[in-house]
Amino acid sequence: MTEDQQLTLEALGELTRPNGEMCVGFRPLSDLLGQGEKRVRVIVRQLARRGWAEYYKGLWREDGEGPAGAGYCVTDEGLALCRVRLIKGGYFYRPDWCGYTNVRAEAGLYDRAEAERHVAEVEGVTIA
Repeated sequence: MTEDQQLTLEALGELTRPNGEMCVGFRPLSDLLGQGEKRVRVIVRQLARRGWAEYYKGLWREDGEGPAGAGYCVTDEGLALCRVRLIKGGYFYRPDWCGYTNVRAEAGLYDRAEAERHVAEVEGVTIA
């Protein structure tokens, strides 16, 4: 997996839920990643071909007030590959478990399984 694919998959993992429970279009992903929609579209479709993202159409808005169109969501397989950010006391963990920051871009990314073990062992820590 390329670094762009990994970052896009992680953004999809933050913004969506598997099985069409919560999907997004390309614009929210583009905004979060700071990349153009065309580039994000290419990467998300690559992820979908590998089974890490899924396309849904005929979606409804969260308030139930009508159709929302179509979008993509992370799959369970894709979610398992996502690195995650950890939060304690409202602050993100920095990379390599070294300190805290309130700036998302400065937060460390951790292997999901390792992060889940850490959350189980340390009180007050959650996965962002």
